[in-house]
Amino acid sequence: MIELKNKKQCCGCGACEQICPRHCILMQYDSEGFLYPIVDSASCISCGLCEKACQYSNLSKECRNPLEQFYFIHDNQDTRRKSSSGGTFICLAEEVIKNKGVVFGASFDNEFNVVISYAESLNDCWKFVGSKYVQAKVGNAYKLAKKFLQEDRLVLFTGTPCQINGLQHYLGNDYDNLLKLDFTCHAIPSPVIWNKYLKAIKGKYEIQSVNFRDKEVSGWQNYGITIIGKNGDDSKILVSSGNRQNLYMKGFIQFLYDRPSCSNCVSRKFRSSSDIMIGDFWGVEKYHSEPLFNDNKGISIAIAVSEKGKEYLNKIRTYGQMGSIPIEELEMDKSHDCILKSAHQHPNRNIFFFLYNLGLPLRPCIWLCINLNMVRYVSSIYRKIKMMIDEFYV
Repeated sequence: MIELKNKKQCCGCGACEQICPRHCILMQYDSEGFLYPIVDSASCISCGLCEKACQYSNLSKECRNPLEQFYFIHDNQDTRRKSSSGGTFICLAEEVIKNKGVVFGASFDNEFNVVISYAESLNDCWKFVGSKYVQAKVGNAYKLAKKFLQEDRLVLFTGTPCQINGLQHYLGNDYDNLLKLDFTCHAIPSPVIWNKYLKAIKGKYEIQSVNFRDKEVSGWQNYGITIIGKNGDDSKILVSSGNRQNLYMKGFIQFLYDRPSCSNCVSRKFRSSSDIMIGDFWGVEKYHSEPLFNDNKGISIAIAVSEKGKEYLNKIRTYGQMGSIPIEELEMDKSHDCILKSAHQHPNRNIFFFLYNLGLPLRPCIWLCINLNMVRYVSSIYRKIKMMIDEFYV
C-alpha cells in the first residue's frame, strides 16, 4: 500500500491510482493545489501493485546517455510560429497518425485546466502544440494508452519526464508500438494557482484562448504570454506581456509555486525511459552565426535517447532543416541545466503558500514573495533613516 511520508517523493503521475484493481486510491488536491494519492485502507487487498507502479519506490539508477542530438527547424513558417520552438512535435505526431496511430499530450479543457488527452487525427493533435506551464492532470490516460497498445495501435505518448516515467512503471513492459516523448522540463506549477490567476485577470470575460509561448509579442527568445477573453461579441486581449514582465510567468520562472518533487526529480538525466526528448535550442547563437539560426522564430533540439527514437527522428527530416549537434552545445549552456538537474525551489516558496492560504489576493502574494529581499532592504533603510531622524530631534 502506498504510504506518502514526504511530498517530495510524489510527482502526482497517478500511476498508483490507475493500476489499483480495487479502485481504493484517489488522487486528491492538497492546500497547494497538487494531486496526491489517498488510500482507502479498508478496501486495500495489499496486492502491492501500487508500490510497483510508483517511480519513487522503484528508483531507476540508470543514467542513460543520448545516442545523438539534432537541431530542427520546420519548413512551414506558420507551423513554426504556432510551435513553442522549431516544430518537432507536430512532425512526430503526423508520422504516427499516418500509421493510424494515437497521440497523447497536454491540452486545455473547457475551463483551461491542463489535462492529458488523446487524438486520432492530425487536426486534433494541434491542441497539444505549444507549452502549458501548469501541471497536467493525467487522469486515466495510462489506462487508455495501454488499451490502444494492446489493440496493436501505434501510440505516441507525450508528457513531462515524470509522466513518461509514470507511464513506463504503470505498463511494466516495453511495447514495440509505443513511442515515448518527453521534453526539457523547467518544473510544474500548481494548477490551483493557475486557476486563481485566470480568475484574477478575466473580469467579466470568459477565457477564449491562452498562448504561453506567443512569439508575436517579442519573438522566440523573449516569448510572451497572451490571453484572450470574450464577452458576447466582444473579444479582448486580457494579457499580452513578455515572460519576464508577466507576474504569473515571473513566479514560474523563479520556481515560486512548483510541486515539491520538482526539487527532487528522479526522472532527469534521461531516466524517464523516453525515446526522444525535445526542447528549445537556447544558446544557439553562441555556436551558430548563420542567419538560419538567428531569425528569432524558434529552433528545436531533438535528442534521440533510444534506437527507436533515432529512427523516428530520421523519418521527420523531410519536414524541415535538421542536423546533428554535439552534446557540448547543450551541456555547456545553463539554459539546459533542467535536462540533468532538479529545479531549485524558491527560498520564499513556503511563505508564498502561507500567504495564499491565508486568503491574500494572488497577485500581491506573487509580487511580495519574488521581491521580498528588496522589501526587506527598503525596510531596513527606512528603519535606519527613521532612527537618524529621531536622534536629530532628541
